[in-house]
Amino acid sequence: MADKLKEKAQELDALTHSAAVAIDNSYDFWTGAAGDAARIRAAQDRDNARRSKEVMVGVQQEIYKQIASLIGYIDVIREKKAEAEESEYDLFVRDDGGVDSRMSNLEVLASFGPAGLTEKEGYEQFLTLTIRSALRRIQETDEEGAEAIRRWLEELADDVQRGATAQPVDPELARILAEYQVSPSDDGAQLWPSGTLLDSIRTLDPSFQPTLMTPEEASLLGLIAAQPDGAKEIYDFFDIRSQAEEAARSAYPDPTAEADGHGDAYRHMYWNALMTQRYGEEWTAQFASSHEGVGGNAPAREAMDLYNNQLGRQVATENPDASPEELGRLVQQKIDSGEAIVVNGDRQIEWSNRVGVGQTESPSPVDIPLPGAN
Repeated sequence: MADKLKEKAQELDALTHSAAVAIDNSYDFWTGAAGDAARIRAAQDRDNARRSKEVMVGVQQEIYKQIASLIGYIDVIREKKAEAEESEYDLFVRDDGGVDSRMSNLEVLASFGPAGLTEKEGYEQFLTLTIRSALRRIQETDEEGAEAIRRWLEELADDVQRGATAQPVDPELARILAEYQVSPSDDGAQLWPSGTLLDSIRTLDPSFQPTLMTPEEASLLGLIAAQPDGAKEIYDFFDIRSQAEEAARSAYPDPTAEADGHGDAYRHMYWNALMTQRYGEEWTAQFASSHEGVGGNAPAREAMDLYNNQLGRQVATENPDASPEELGRLVQQKIDSGEAIVVNGDRQIEWSNRVGVGQTESPSPVDIPLPGAN
């Protein structure tokens, strides 16, 4: 796939260069304003194509880079799995990366004595730590690689981005698609939190994992972390997100509703409503917009999320004393009445009452973006 990308990039460059040269040589037979305009446009198209070629080659190189990293971590897992299976303690690796022995502790004691039991437990811990660390790095590499590709796609010319995006027939939806886009963060995204803050949160929840965030998101959450008992405050923030996810699944149990469908609309609206009650409308609006700034978002998904986020904040500001249950009912009313947005089977935004639950379709996780409007 990566090689095909480079091949197509070279074809695109050659074709547009040939076309531009042909039009450049048209002065003898094509004069006047129309000829001048055509030559200017041809030069512009050639520049856009060259820029597209650079992006495609950049994506190709990024794919190779990530594959090399993934192979290294996969090799570690294979090596440690082989060590476990060859161990005299009859070890095996679980799907979650944990290492256990098929022998009971009594069997180990009988065969190897107390020292053997201690050695077996230490070996299990070492292998588990190593394998799970490699699995975690595979997940992080995948997230970081997708972010790097998103950054490359943001380098496409604005004309190319607009030309690659299908437009809704409904003029209001077309306006929303164009206007509910954000520019990518200048500094990309990174896993957050880290360091002592991450360690402190893991004292509350050892399974807690950092999330890929823009620097703007991390900065806004840093304000919360700076409060007394900041680790607990950040844990609560992520717990609010979990509450929104659980409420959305309860409202729309069908898994197909989660993928840019009614469940996803519910989750975004309810999450923003809860955050608005806890942190205020201004902070929530800044965070929710920054959250979309990872770059390379599918335009339909970005418009859907930003629009539904705004509706959720509106629900909270208009009903400041509403209980979580009341907020959920108000969010549901917005979806049922068609005020919310989902992505339809054509992977385009549509009003939530014009698409059946489960009849939505997700755009690509990484796609050609639209230029940010705000």
